[in-house]
Amino acid sequence: MKHVTLITTCTGRKRVLPKEEAHFRNVPKWDPDAAARHWLSQLAGLGRTRADKMYSGRGFAEARRAAELLGAPLKIISAGLGLVDAEAEVPSYEATISPGLPNAIPTHLGIAPDHWWAVLKQYQRFEWPSGCRLLLIAASGSYLQMVERDLLTLPVERLRLFTRTEVGALPADLRSAVMPYDDRLEAEGGRPGTVADFAQRAMADFTQFILPNSFTGGVEDHAALVRSRLEPLAAPMKRVGRRATDDEIRAAIGVHYHAVGGQSSRMLQKLRRELGIACEQSRFRDLFNNFEELQGEGMECLPL
Repeated sequence: MKHVTLITTCTGRKRVLPKEEAHFRNVPKWDPDAAARHWLSQLAGLGRTRADKMYSGRGFAEARRAAELLGAPLKIISAGLGLVDAEAEVPSYEATISPGLPNAIPTHLGIAPDHWWAVLKQYQRFEWPSGCRLLLIAASGSYLQMVERDLLTLPVERLRLFTRTEVGALPADLRSAVMPYDDRLEAEGGRPGTVADFAQRAMADFTQFILPNSFTGGVEDHAALVRSRLEPLAAPMKRVGRRATDDEIRAAIGVHYHAVGGQSSRMLQKLRRELGIACEQSRFRDLFNNFEELQGEGMECLPL
C-alpha cells in the first residue's frame, strides 16, 4: 500500500551469531559520544546480512508479514544501529536498551535511552520517513521512550502506535496515536501470542482488519474501528502458573524443542498455556539461549 511505512524494533534473536567485539558490554564505559564512535568502528569491519534476513522471532515475523501484506516498506528501530531499512545490509550485534540485560546500553553507560538515540543519530544520520501518510510503529515502552523526542516532531495524525505499555507512560501529545488493543487480542478470533510480541501482533491485526477498509481514516476513526474489532472478543482468563526451577524449565525446553520448531515464542506459549509453568520473559530468554548454546555443544533434545 502506497504512502504507508511500517516500523518495528530489533530483536535479541538473530540468525547470524554476533562476534564478541559486537557485544555492547565490551564497549569501554566512556562518555556516550566516545562510546558511540568506538561501537560503530567495531561494527564497521564485520560481515553484513540483510536486516530482514538477520532478525528473527515471532514479533519480527509478524511485522515483516504485515509489510508484505500491504506492499509497504519496513524499517527497524535498532538500539545498536539507529533507524535502518529492512533491506539494508547490517552487521550482527548484541545491544539493547531494555534494562537488566548484559548488553543494555543505558545501564552500561549510565544514560537515558533517548540520550543514546540522539548520539547515535548524530553519527548514523538517519531520518524518519517523509512523504508517507501513515507511520505504523510497533514497539515496547522502552523503545518508544528511546525515540519519543523524534516522534514528538512528527504530526500525531500520521502516527499509529502499537504497544503493550500503559498509555499514561507516554508523552501527552503521543497518547491519542496509540491504537487501543488490549488482552482481547489474545482471544480465539484475535491474534494470540506472548507479551513480547504483542505490539507486532497488534500492528499485523491492524493491517489486516482495519487499514484496508479505512486508509483515509483519521487517528480517532482508526481507534474506533479497533474498539469495534475487539468488542465481540473476550479476553481469556489469566492462569497463574506454577513456579519451576531453572533445571525444570531447561528440561521442558529439551523435551518440546523440536515440537515447537525451535521457536522461542512458541516454546514460551507451551510452557505457560499447556504446561502451566510461570516464567518471566527475560528469565525464559536466558534459559532458552543457554539451552541452544548447550545444544550447539552436543547436548541432545529428549524425544517426545
